[in-house]
Amino acid sequence: MLRTLRNIIPLFAVVVIGFVVFGYRQHAHTEELPRLIPVPDFVLQDTSASEFRFSSSDGKVRILNFFFTSCPHICPQINGHLKEVSEALKGESDLLFLSITVDPEKDTPDHLAEYSKKYRESAQQWKFLSGDIGIVEKLMTESLKLGSEELPESHNTRIVLADRKGMVRGYYQGLDEEAIRNLIRDAKDLL
Repeated sequence: MLRTLRNIIPLFAVVVIGFVVFGYRQHAHTEELPRLIPVPDFVLQDTSASEFRFSSSDGKVRILNFFFTSCPHICPQINGHLKEVSEALKGESDLLFLSITVDPEKDTPDHLAEYSKKYRESAQQWKFLSGDIGIVEKLMTESLKLGSEELPESHNTRIVLADRKGMVRGYYQGLDEEAIRNLIRDAKDLL
């Protein structure tokens, strides 16, 4: 009996220490995410031409990107990466993807509705938004600090992660596989 206890106690201690270290690392990582800048409230239109107000999604973790549907190369890659993120975080009801067009003249709500069919598995988690180009430019360049020279062709390729309170917690290069893995990890930490 004493011999069994001597074997069990060290094993138990190792298991407890492992849980403590793992829990601390998980907790410490969440604390490492900086609180950068608040996402201001904005109003755009979704694919059904209904008003979407950013503040209406408070309480959810938001992932934002800028794109346009006629973009031949970069935008499909970024939205493809976001689809991977969506699949990795499938079933998370407190997560919302917001893809905002930088070409609202062509990307009307009807056009975005057609485009969004490529992402229908993620339809509950993903909104494609269009609206006044002035609002989009201000949001992208002034508010989120995603500088851009000439829209739509030269829009920024970074993805923005915002927490449940609308605070930007990270920027991720939308074309970089490692950055996408980091986005998945960081979004999980916020969920």
